Amino acid sequence: MSKGTAHAEMLPDLEIQPTDALVDATVSIRLRGLIAEQQVTLRAEMADYLGCAWASRATFVADRHGFVDVANQRPVAGTYDRPDPMGLFWSMMPVEGTEPRGYASASVAPMQVQFTAEVNGSNVASATCRVQKCAKRAWWQHCFVHPVLDPIRWSSLLEVPAVVSGKHLLPC
Repeated sequence: MSKGTAHAEMLPDLEIQPTDALVDATVSIRLRGLIAEQQVTLRAEMADYLGCAWASRATFVADRHGFVDVANQRPVAGTYDRPDPMGLFWSMMPVEGTEPRGYASASVAPMQVQFTAEVNGSNVASATCRVQKCAKRAWWQHCFVHPVLDPIRWSSLLEVPAVVSGKHLLPC
């Protein structure tokens, strides 16, 4: 078997670590087993607690070893434009045709984020990450809102948990 044939038969591996994460924890997203300099689009999709669909995407060019690490590589296209381990999370927007209906603050169930890798329009790998807003500690210790500097959002955190990132307000 030639090297080209053996490499073409390899399936890419999409690695998400950890697969269970708190909303403010860094998640590592890596893809290996691509052809050198091959373009791949990574997509993230989830439904919030009230059923609104959210999605993001980023297209990368694999390095000379067929490897993509979203923390260290700049996307060539997508919903964000700089190396960022959490870019696929914070750049999520409601899917066209859906409208966020508020927040279900009583829910502490993890949200499932589904990741897919596409090459030439075909899904070549997938993985899931469960993101939760609570830990054994009080959940407000994980929010990015300061109780003195931002009293309005702090006072409403018990009713409307959210993560503020850049211009976007994302569900926790």
